[in-house]
Amino acid sequence: MKALICIGAGKSQQPVISTAKELGYAIIAIDQNPSAPGFKIADEKLVLSTFDAIPLIESIKSLSQKYNIMGILNRSSGPPVVTAARLAKFLQLPYYSENSAIKIVNKHLLMELCGKYGIPAPKSYALTKNEELNKKEIQYPCVVRPSLSLVGKSGITILNEENELDDALGHAFDSTINDYIIIDEYINGHDISFVSFVEGGELEPICLLDEINANDNKGKMVGEGFAMPSIHESSRVNKQVLLSAEKIVDAFEIKRSPLMASFRIDENQTPKLIEVHLDMGGDLLIEKLFPKALNYNFLKYGIQLLAGEQPIKPAVIIKPTAIIFDKGEEIISEKRNTVIQAKDRMELDRLIHSGMAN
Repeated sequence: MKALICIGAGKSQQPVISTAKELGYAIIAIDQNPSAPGFKIADEKLVLSTFDAIPLIESIKSLSQKYNIMGILNRSSGPPVVTAARLAKFLQLPYYSENSAIKIVNKHLLMELCGKYGIPAPKSYALTKNEELNKKEIQYPCVVRPSLSLVGKSGITILNEENELDDALGHAFDSTINDYIIIDEYINGHDISFVSFVEGGELEPICLLDEINANDNKGKMVGEGFAMPSIHESSRVNKQVLLSAEKIVDAFEIKRSPLMASFRIDENQTPKLIEVHLDMGGDLLIEKLFPKALNYNFLKYGIQLLAGEQPIKPAVIIKPTAIIFDKGEEIISEKRNTVIQAKDRMELDRLIHSGMAN
């Protein structure tokens, strides 16, 4: 029987598991929480950490005799991305290498490699707790962020002056799980997200999203929503994003995977790479935004592609749509949200701003 591995069986993985089962795949779900809700609908459950591939491989070894495992599904960033690479290597599935995964999920390594591969990115340098920081070398404004965090924009602070630095460093170190933080030059611009898949080493672009971000009264970055189609969908910026994404695919030898990337557009309309995700994405995009905005089932298409089925992607039509998150300390997937639709992007922007002002 055809099967897929789902890394994680929590609430955010439930739509992935249920959709894959609708398509006829058996699901081997992995989660260290024995009460994970996705286990209730999975065919096989492995109560193991998604951070450690070694015991998983031992369990998958026996299940591979029972199932024809065709692919790996993952919505989690960080260590599970590396786990996916290790499982793919064991199963001889075309994916990406463990080395590439490590370099992408550890943002300080990714930033170091951008220059080598000709990918525009902010000037930055990495710091550990054991290193002494020469505060005189820092130019303001700047951005302090964790190299590897598990929750969205946690730990990111925009600084305007030195007296805010110690708090920002502490916030970033508290949020990182690899002991590194990054100090970036601040780019005055706005943020976009690029959504795509990779199959056979070829990029399959889906869309650009405009990120709606804000800073709280302590300078910490807060994600407030997304809007699509991006105002840059048909511009030179989109062409530059595609070029950077293709360089990422080639440089890191990605054969099959989701690929999402965040960019900040500077005053010269150059998109600078901020981060890359080799997972299917969170922030309620799959659950709330894409079903309203896209003219086809993004999740079904992605699952079939990641299973190596080579589905035919229709011509993409995007209805102007935004998702806005309520303010609060909860992670985005737990926040109340509002989906807004409009006849065109101009009307959508008006509705977004009027709604956020209320």
